[in-house]
Amino acid sequence: MKKIYYVFILFAFVASLTTNCKDDNGGGVIPPPDTTLWDHVLEYPVEITMSAVSYDGAQVELDFATIAQHLGITKEDLLLSMADSISDPDVTLYGIGKAATEDVVVGAASNTNGIWGHWWDADGVNCSWGETAAVFAEYFAGDEFITIGQYPGHLTEGQVVEFYECVKLDDVRVACHFVITAKAPEVIEATIVNTQQLSLEVLEKTTYDMDSVAFNLDQTLTDLGVSSMDEVTLIAVNADGSYAQEMSAEKGYWIDRNGFASGWGAGGVVYTDYGSLSSNMVGVGQFPDSLSAGEVFTIKFGFLANDKIEMLAITITVAGYVDPETAPTGDPIAVDTTITISQPYSADWAGSSADIQATLRNAFKMTTYQIFKAINEGTMVFTGYNADGTAYTDSTGAVVSTANYPGHWFAANGNVTVWGDTTNPPAVYCEMGRTEESLQLNVGHHPDNVTSGTTVTIKQKAELNGGSVTFTVVVNVQ
Repeated sequence: MKKIYYVFILFAFVASLTTNCKDDNGGGVIPPPDTTLWDHVLEYPVEITMSAVSYDGAQVELDFATIAQHLGITKEDLLLSMADSISDPDVTLYGIGKAATEDVVVGAASNTNGIWGHWWDADGVNCSWGETAAVFAEYFAGDEFITIGQYPGHLTEGQVVEFYECVKLDDVRVACHFVITAKAPEVIEATIVNTQQLSLEVLEKTTYDMDSVAFNLDQTLTDLGVSSMDEVTLIAVNADGSYAQEMSAEKGYWIDRNGFASGWGAGGVVYTDYGSLSSNMVGVGQFPDSLSAGEVFTIKFGFLANDKIEMLAITITVAGYVDPETAPTGDPIAVDTTITISQPYSADWAGSSADIQATLRNAFKMTTYQIFKAINEGTMVFTGYNADGTAYTDSTGAVVSTANYPGHWFAANGNVTVWGDTTNPPAVYCEMGRTEESLQLNVGHHPDNVTSGTTVTIKQKAELNGGSVTFTVVVNVQ
């Protein structure tokens, strides 16, 4: 006789599916579960707090002892078999969609980063990470729990998503039935007891590097009635006036130009950081190339404790970069140069670099910063050449990079190639590294495709402002 085992998570109760039940996600009527698809089922109701910025959810302890008992093996052998550490017993991992019918069985063990678990859409149908994804289950070898998470911004309050993650050995099938209910974050009800007005001037940047601004720490502790900043919670302000309490940066929040909490890649132009610097300092970093000289805007970042908020209103002024160099005089020219780089064989991708700052300045008649900006804006043309002298282009005839822009992977025969090419395996790469004050070629080798004694000769050409530099680079792996 088939048995149903109930495991209660977060004290939630979930009613079993019944014939002709209504889909909680607005999908109409769904069929009842086809219980011929498993021999045993364990129930896991899970409640997670929905988030606009985070993939977080809950860690759910799985009853591996019961699963193993049903399969007729020990818990230890089950975990080892799931991790593919032993071949006998050999369990099969898979999933089943919400409708629990044969045509929605997911044969693959995983389409997440774990060895078992899947992405599911709002209707409990298996999907990939992306636009339709709602939740995921993800299990890593050796764990005794499975992580239930969400795609940021895709859940609504009260939404229910359900699916099955399954284990099979021979003819015995055990299904773990997950019923995920999304709940709204708790609303912060607190009083702003003080707002500190701060100012910060920053340069427009192409990196995530932080600037810092000092605030009155003693006043903050007094106003909040705490003795240590370990007692406070970091908050930001949402566009609707509510308070964001899920950090979207490592130690703070991404914030948009209007001063409201946002996310990386979702309108955030700066991020705040508290905890990386001294206790009276807040770090402010930028999304690379997102700010322009002359911009002025104010962000709000606060500390919460004892239902009180100490708010920091930071007015950010973006200043232009002051170029310390003067461009070389004369007309741009064409330069040919040969660079020999010898580097020891390395299995950890260690590379070498060659300084090309003076060469590029002389050819282009530009300052280092001007060249740096042109590269970042994509106006410098950087061509990789095959061994026969032909330029590498894409299917449209456009010059493209095959490594980090601007740069290329090259096969041992000197032809431009791409990562993962099995016909022309990538042997060495050559990329142009840069900062506002430096320009160099960064060269390294693929540890699986070269050996000590390998020599690869490659050719690249940089063109900008009417000038050009053709690099012939001889890479000796010692």
